[in-house]
Amino acid sequence: MLFPLGKLVPAADLVRREPIVERLVLRLESGQSVVLAGPRRTGKSSVLAEVLGRLRERGFVTAMVDCLGDSSREVLAEDLVDRVLENEAGIPAGLRAARGWLRGLAEAVSLKAKAAELDLTLELAPRSVRGPVADLGEALDFAQRFAKRRDKRAVICFDEFQTARRFGREIYGEIRSHLIRHDRVTYVFLGSRAGLLTGLFEGPAEPFYRFAWREELPAVPQAAWAEYLDRKFDSAGVAASQVLGLLLERTGGHPQDTMFLANELYLVAREYGLDAVGIAQLEQATERTMLLLGEFFRRDWEGLSSTEQVVLRALATGERPYRATGRTRGTARALEKLVELGALERRGRGNYRFFEEMFRRWVATAVR
Repeated sequence: MLFPLGKLVPAADLVRREPIVERLVLRLESGQSVVLAGPRRTGKSSVLAEVLGRLRERGFVTAMVDCLGDSSREVLAEDLVDRVLENEAGIPAGLRAARGWLRGLAEAVSLKAKAAELDLTLELAPRSVRGPVADLGEALDFAQRFAKRRDKRAVICFDEFQTARRFGREIYGEIRSHLIRHDRVTYVFLGSRAGLLTGLFEGPAEPFYRFAWREELPAVPQAAWAEYLDRKFDSAGVAASQVLGLLLERTGGHPQDTMFLANELYLVAREYGLDAVGIAQLEQATERTMLLLGEFFRRDWEGLSSTEQVVLRALATGERPYRATGRTRGTARALEKLVELGALERRGRGNYRFFEEMFRRWVATAVR
């Protein structure tokens, strides 16, 4: 595939991300935990995958835990242990499966993993006598013990960390009570709900107040995108430089949307056996891309309140949102929620714009 879609982006396709990658590596190496918030589909996970890969090469234990995909505190605990154990090549996959089976049979299980020079014990009581909080605490401390026994340092990343709230608000205090004792582990907290995530680290009453340094994923300059796209098309024997400016105008430089539209443009060239593409081919590629993204946009749209929909429609068509709704308080709340969701970004006092240009185009043309 010429353009990476639906997966982590390899280092060669991380456009103008080297500065943030290097900065994150340096911070984490120094022992400083980091918060990285921003809308989904902008490359946060891909950047962190590259960061963790470089740290592994330098001898760090690393783990990426998906809080959104874990259905309970217990599953979150098991996921964390599994991700840490993946750093020990000598541990067979069956050992992790056996852990869950054995726990249901004994009053308490002492699971010993012996591989190479590893000799670690994970104590877990059976389901009938243990609580999920104890499981999670043991899993968090397991990462510290693993790193210490191996005489290494570790970096653990919690993706979509703000979603752990669904396991109970008290979970953040419980997690922090363990993390602050870990001198071998540094943490990264990722999240797509920027307001919720950063609030956990910036609110004076929050358990994680000032626990981690906040970083932001900067926008990719249009010139950097144009250089990357021109190089990729050229490597495939397709001349596309004449339409790259228009392509980027239509995507607004949004990382995933830019990759989608560029890939469709490449497929159009291949289907028609062209070694150069122009406006006609870009129009066809744009139509295809909007059909695909429109299915996702519609689901997002249907999850919004009527006031939020009115606000977005007004902004998409150049109307003032307060005039469109006629309600000052409701409009202010809607704007705040849309920023939190990542649909809009605040550019200044009373100045908002769509974070995703193709979503704006869809709202302006497909919504009535």
